[in-house]
Amino acid sequence: MTFSESIRTCYKKYFNWNGRATRSEFWWFHLYAVLLILPLLVATIYTPKGEALHWFWKFTVVAYMLLTAIPSWMVTVRRLHDIDRTGWWYLIINIPFAGFILFFFVCQESKEPNRYTTETDASEQFEGN
Repeated sequence: MTFSESIRTCYKKYFNWNGRATRSEFWWFHLYAVLLILPLLVATIYTPKGEALHWFWKFTVVAYMLLTAIPSWMVTVRRLHDIDRTGWWYLIINIPFAGFILFFFVCQESKEPNRYTTETDASEQFEGN
């Protein structure tokens, strides 16, 4: 999956935690999220406080984070499904110093077939996607 396909897929599946996400879909979307937030944060930090432009950048950062938080959660849950883990494993990030376990999981290769494979996933596999 390409960079643009990944972004399109994640926003198309905005509230969809069903199905699976490949490693490329997961990593491309998170790269997009980081690359877009960094200049917004820099603009917010280096704009003098009290100016109208500073509040504009703050609002833009908050809006962006709200728009990308849900797709980020959903693609992570679908990524966990791809390695045959339940989405509830995502809650492990709430335990201090245990987030590396989630990182280990999302780096694993896909498990074929698994309990989260749908008919759509199976047909896409045969088409070479």
